[in-house]
Amino acid sequence: ETSAAVGWNHDWSESWSTKLSLEYMDNEYNVLNRTDTSRIATAELSHQMLRWLKLTAFAQLEDRNSSVAAIEYDRTIFGLTAAFTL
Repeated sequence: ETSAAVGWNHDWSESWSTKLSLEYMDNEYNVLNRTDTSRIATAELSHQMLRWLKLTAFAQLEDRNSSVAAIEYDRTIFGLTAAFTL
């Protein structure tokens, strides 16, 4: 298995922040004679709305290639999370 990742977090102000990341993974399955390669890109934008409420919007793009065609896929995920704290 070979993997690498790089990321960047930045607080633009007390209430706004961003995160960006790129990941690469290469897996070899010798017994199955199979090789998988995955590339993932993620972006997040967070806003601390109130002391107890943080909203985060994110997007994740994943590209997975394999020597077995049935395992290959591309996936895009968009989401919104709300974190409540006491």
